[in-house]
Amino acid sequence: MSSSTKAVSNTIFLTLDWISISLLSFIYSFVIWKTLDPWDYGIITTSVNIMMMLGNISMFGMGIAAQKLIAEYNEKKQGGKIGSLIRFSLILIFIFDIFICAVLLLNSNFFASVLKIDESVIWFICAGTFIFSVFYITSSILLGFQDMKGFFKTNLVGNILKLVISTTLILLGLRYFGPLAGVVIGFAVVPLIRFKRNWFGSSKDFERKKVVIDYCLPAFVAGLASTVFSNVHYIILTVIKNPEVTGLFSLAMTVATLVALVPGIISQAIFPITSQLSARKNSKGRQVKLVGTAFRYSLLIAIPFAIMLVIMLKPLILFIKLKMEYLPAVQYMPILATGSLLLGCGGIFSSSIYAIGKTRVNRNIFVLSAIVFLLFSIPMTYFFSAYGLAFSFLLVAALQFTLSYFFITKYTSLKLPLANIGKILLSSLIFMLVLYFSEKYFESFILKVSVTAVSFAVYAVALLLMKSFNGQDILLIRHIAENSPKPVKDAAELACRIMEKFM
Repeated sequence: MSSSTKAVSNTIFLTLDWISISLLSFIYSFVIWKTLDPWDYGIITTSVNIMMMLGNISMFGMGIAAQKLIAEYNEKKQGGKIGSLIRFSLILIFIFDIFICAVLLLNSNFFASVLKIDESVIWFICAGTFIFSVFYITSSILLGFQDMKGFFKTNLVGNILKLVISTTLILLGLRYFGPLAGVVIGFAVVPLIRFKRNWFGSSKDFERKKVVIDYCLPAFVAGLASTVFSNVHYIILTVIKNPEVTGLFSLAMTVATLVALVPGIISQAIFPITSQLSARKNSKGRQVKLVGTAFRYSLLIAIPFAIMLVIMLKPLILFIKLKMEYLPAVQYMPILATGSLLLGCGGIFSSSIYAIGKTRVNRNIFVLSAIVFLLFSIPMTYFFSAYGLAFSFLLVAALQFTLSYFFITKYTSLKLPLANIGKILLSSLIFMLVLYFSEKYFESFILKVSVTAVSFAVYAVALLLMKSFNGQDILLIRHIAENSPKPVKDAAELACRIMEKFM
């Protein structure tokens, strides 16, 4: 299977994964928004983000390292090294988990006081730390093998369990303990159904010192810095302000994060392929083409998606009749959505920098971003509350994007199609104007949704008239529709014929 074909296959399953997670996570959050107040939601968000953050830290960089190395070992037919690497990863993670949980439990009273949560929540955080670390490493293993189908199916099971358990326990009156238990139990099941015997079949020694120094340490430091940037803002807001403000900010951030998921999916799809190509000679040209194409498609989808989320969040909150206390969250959306767009698109470059072997450069980008974020976010949050935190997020997202782009162009011959990007931006502006006036002048939510669909059609027409598509796009559409039902194939073929007329 060619690199482009495999990238499409990976993207399809990761997109299905994203759709299912987004839908189930929205229902999960919706249940909380409808039944609990912002204070409870702030406690849930803070606790879950601490679990995720500590779970990431306890992996000691083995997540991204395992994903890259498994892809390379698989390309070189070195199955024995894969088995040894997985065993080594699990032992390392287990040691770090024990240490982190011991620190949490021995100082539970202090952490509960600082975070303004019940001391019993610390036990959930401990359990979640262990579970998320195992969840993350099994995710990396599946992604390294490019088993995106298995990744999608197991995530689906975990998120369904999370939703069912959380909803049941909330209805039983357990308040924020319900969603916390749902997260812990749901994600505990996923690794159990992921483990496969052939992961540990054979064993062959590998250079542990080289793996730790060249791959784990840079990834650990970068992951730690990324975690600071991605998860600590909730903790900062809770400590400096209170869980209620965190709850409002969390709603906006939850929605804005969807923007970063679009390029995130594409980045995740090409990462093992870019890593595989690193094991081949004379493959830099294919790597550059893959990264450039991924960036272009990310912009093509993510920009109008971000605009839609910013403009339609308020009507959506009013339509689904959330508690009115959540309405102020809308004010943070333009800043957070722009930051998420930059962060997601920059992630394509930064992950590719790691995939081509420049692991320390990748580390330095994230470390600098984390330092700048901490320097700005704490005083900005103190003086300007959630607004200050949102601006700090945008600033560092722009910094990370700029640095990642600079270094990927330094180490490769990547050149972005600026003319095509300009066409995407102009078409997005037209899309935004149509959507903005519809939101302003139509009262009915159904009408607003209808005009949103029309706006996407206008966006597509604008791209066609500007001759934004090429033969590669047509081949991609036909490949995606290849194994689809006949109506989808017919629609795809019609779209391709129209695109051919405007090339």
